[in-house]
Amino acid sequence: MEQAVVLLRQQARPSEIYFQLGYENHSSFSQSFKQVYGVTPKEFQKNFGADTVNVCR
Repeated sequence: MEQAVVLLRQQARPSEIYFQLGYENHSSFSQSFKQVYGVTPKEFQKNFGADTVNVCR
């Protein structure tokens, strides 16, 4: 999941990240991400993009 954070901060599209990380579909990736970080990948990218230094779990 840490790799997902790196990719999101690099402005990679969430719909492409799940494939790179080995998830079967976007939905399962999004649900797993939300369980760890409390927001969806898209929300994370919007709120904690490249300008954010630290991520709290």
